[in-house]
Amino acid sequence: MTYEQLVERITREQREAASKWFPEDPPEEVHVVRIVEQDEWVPAQIDCIAEAGFEVEDAGQGGGIRVVGETPSSQRDSLNRAVFECRYKYPTDPRRGDLLKGDDARTLFRHLRDTVTPCVEGLGYVVDAPPSEDLWISKYLDSANEWDPYEGASGSEEGLSRVYEECPNVPEGLFPSLPEPSN
Repeated sequence: MTYEQLVERITREQREAASKWFPEDPPEEVHVVRIVEQDEWVPAQIDCIAEAGFEVEDAGQGGGIRVVGETPSSQRDSLNRAVFECRYKYPTDPRRGDLLKGDDARTLFRHLRDTVTPCVEGLGYVVDAPPSEDLWISKYLDSANEWDPYEGASGSEEGLSRVYEECPNVPEGLFPSLPEPSN
């Protein structure tokens, strides 16, 4: 898939999302500025939303943002639009959200079981025993969360952030590299 095809996919998804987020008054089409890597997403969102006049910060826990302070009710729609627009100006590779199939799903399970579990346990957290590979894959493909080695660290935001940082949830090379723009 080329960079331009990824941009087309993101634009289609954005059009569909706009009518759901803002059914009464959907925003104009947002143009992708740049598809960012996972580790660039939070800083890109913080900067973009700041340009719209709102302060957000890294929410930790594996990547996310949260608003700093209270947003007056008169500004909530503007904030929601800024979040929406920034999400599509600086999106991540949408293929990373696709369900993995076959050998790729097995690779993910084995990574969680054989690499993430000992890493999380090494940080002092308890990890429940994993289900069988076949059971996990069937639940994964049904979008059900049968087993999550990070669950034991979910009691504290700081702990979960540390675990995600030190124990990457996706093995290197599982997803295709982001293609370069052709222009």
